[in-house]
Amino acid sequence: MRGRWLASGRSGPGAAWAFGCGVLGCLTAAVVIAVGVWRGCFSELGLAFLLLAGLALVVGPQSRWPPAPSSSGGVPGASDDRAGTGGMDLTATFLFAILLGWGAPAALAVHLAAGVLPELPRRVPLRRVLVRVGCRALGLAAAGVVVAGFGLHQDLGTAQLPAVALAALVLLVVDDLLDPPAGATRSRSRSGAGLGAASGSRVAGSAGAARRLLVADLHRRVAAGAALLSLAPLIVIAAGRGPWLALLLLPALRVVARVGEGIRQKEFEARHDGLTGLPNRAALAERAAAGFAAAERTGTRVGLLLLDLDRFKEVNDRLGHEVGDRLLVVAATRLTAALRPGDVVARLGGDEFAVLLPALPPGAEGRTVAGEVAGRVRGVVRAPYEIDGQSCDVDVSVGVALYPDHGSDLPSLSRCADIAMYAAKEHRLGIQTYGPRDASRARLRARTTAELGYALDHGQLELHYQPQAEIADGRVCRAEALLRWRHPSRGLLLPGVFVPLAESAGLIRPITSWAIDAALAQTARWHAAGIPVRVALNVSPRDLRDPRFVGSVASALAANDLPAATLTFEVTERALTPDGEGPAGALRDLAELGVTVSLDDFGTGLVSLDALRSLPISEIKLDRTVIGRTGTVAREAAFVRAMVRLASDLGLRVVAEGVETSAEWRRLAGFGADAAQGWHVAPAMPAGLLTPWLAPAAVPVPVITARPTSGV
Repeated sequence: MRGRWLASGRSGPGAAWAFGCGVLGCLTAAVVIAVGVWRGCFSELGLAFLLLAGLALVVGPQSRWPPAPSSSGGVPGASDDRAGTGGMDLTATFLFAILLGWGAPAALAVHLAAGVLPELPRRVPLRRVLVRVGCRALGLAAAGVVVAGFGLHQDLGTAQLPAVALAALVLLVVDDLLDPPAGATRSRSRSGAGLGAASGSRVAGSAGAARRLLVADLHRRVAAGAALLSLAPLIVIAAGRGPWLALLLLPALRVVARVGEGIRQKEFEARHDGLTGLPNRAALAERAAAGFAAAERTGTRVGLLLLDLDRFKEVNDRLGHEVGDRLLVVAATRLTAALRPGDVVARLGGDEFAVLLPALPPGAEGRTVAGEVAGRVRGVVRAPYEIDGQSCDVDVSVGVALYPDHGSDLPSLSRCADIAMYAAKEHRLGIQTYGPRDASRARLRARTTAELGYALDHGQLELHYQPQAEIADGRVCRAEALLRWRHPSRGLLLPGVFVPLAESAGLIRPITSWAIDAALAQTARWHAAGIPVRVALNVSPRDLRDPRFVGSVASALAANDLPAATLTFEVTERALTPDGEGPAGALRDLAELGVTVSLDDFGTGLVSLDALRSLPISEIKLDRTVIGRTGTVAREAAFVRAMVRLASDLGLRVVAEGVETSAEWRRLAGFGADAAQGWHVAPAMPAGLLTPWLAPAAVPVPVITARPTSGV
């Protein structure tokens, strides 16, 4: 119990200052209350005081505004121990009224009770209670000096209004200077513990942007606090006429408090992610200026980490968006806990996060510290997740960029971190710090993406076809259409070079449509020549999510006068979701149309047996990585044999891809596989080369036992 109440969480200069002020405030309150007892201030308080004290204890805590935004972003388990009162509330209004009417000892006594008692059931750490209570106590004590100096009492009149206003101003100023959330904001604005620079602003304007942010925040806090404190004299006057008259002001007080609460809540939501509570892009932009300005002034560095969760889309597709959202919340909590004091994590959207590392040491040491934080962050995020009894595994790619080495503002620094993150993802490095080589690769990717649209419009894309043969008799039953890009200067490019770029650039749908039209047109020509070969193509989950996709396939089949059974679509395991509105719904529609659906790369991921049973899968394709080890690893051979038997029991056809030797062919025949594809049959080749290869035998075609030299 004691350890929990004394838990302090995050530390640092700001936390130490807040704790010191809290202790000083509590000691001050104790001394003032003791003096008040000695002087008999509590002997004749009366019913009006008891009523206001009760309202402060009961009504005030129920109307507290949301805590001011902190670097933790409100993620569970990541709250900042410097979180304080979060500004004025109804409790402050009643306390100020007691201060005006009955003096500082009575106000501080009620404040201690109102600050401590509501926290007892919540088991709030004692350190946090001391900070919250002590900082406000100093403000009340300072305002009490003004009240005592001017001799204010319950019989307030017009002549006392300047003194009342001065006391309220003192309370507001001291409270704002010592209130931890406000202090955190000021600290970020001064020392750069915020998130980079505002979008589009240069370092020269960073200080001005920080000052504008500070002034706007101060104006909001003072205006809202003044509105609440201005009601305190009315409460005192009403209570002086009759204790119960003060209750008539309660509805008005609640309205004022609710309006302020709504304003602050909207401001909080505008700057924080609704799912995780972390700062969002707007907060990233607002907090940006201070970090770069402080680094420029002190000669330090600022680090920016961009994180992208790998395989998160698979979790969403396999387990649903609700599980995916909960995984993001857990990941956000882990991220926050892994950071240094003063570091800030923000959610940029989807499965992307940003981490700002202010005040890094100059030189190589700063790069080292950034790398250590990136490694720690990656380690906690990629640890296994258990969500509602479901086991989830994701990885994370981290790109690191440093100010001023890689950029002088947030946009340029973000671009460099994004380039580094893409390099980490592409080369499976996990973490990558931006470098000149990454920039050249990024330029190449950007140029390739720009050229891809031109290639689609000007006939540079083409299809190569790789035959599939029946293992029982060697007959060629189908040809898989494989996409190629005949680049004018870089030669023949394979799909791995440009398909990911097409997906990110939104070109995958038109490319898939072109491939379907081209493959079906070629199949129709083969059928006209007496070669009744079927055709298979790969489609992505993004294609299947398009509500127009199934209709376009039906139109393409009709345009080429081909039966739907001629066409097979190969899909990856990401498409096997139970969501009827997504890819699975399109798969069912395709099956009703008569199109065959094949599960590609089987054996390399996690497939639900229920999905195999319930979704319209007609066949599975065993991946090359599984086939290649069947001759040397007994467990792999047993695995393939079991998969073939399972598929047979489910009524599924089994195709093995990547078959390169006659020994592999014979083993697959022994396992009971139905068909094979690979160099042992034939390589992928253009239709112009495949047609004469098929035509003499007009299918069946004997299996090629040596690799042809033609094709790619």
